[in-house]
Amino acid sequence: MDQQWPEIISKIGIAGVMVLGVGYGIAKYLWPFLTAQINRSQDRLDAQTDKFADTIRAMTTLMAESQQQNLNALQEITRELRSLHEAVKNGNKK
Repeated sequence: MDQQWPEIISKIGIAGVMVLGVGYGIAKYLWPFLTAQINRSQDRLDAQTDKFADTIRAMTTLMAESQQQNLNALQEITRELRSLHEAVKNGNKK
């Protein structure tokens, strides 16, 4: 292999060998660090997404409960108005 380096250098030049060396260094040392950073970022994003989804679910549940309470109140008002209407209607017949 040692004898091949002069031949490689003569074909691609010193700059080419330097580019290969930098590429090798990035692949060997920097790539694991970058992938670890990406994995940590993905984990944080997943946690934030889960928290956001939980918040949306909680808001939806609260809105549904509030709407149900409003619907129950409106139904009660409707019953009272009907009974008043019947009372007035029956009172006018007398």
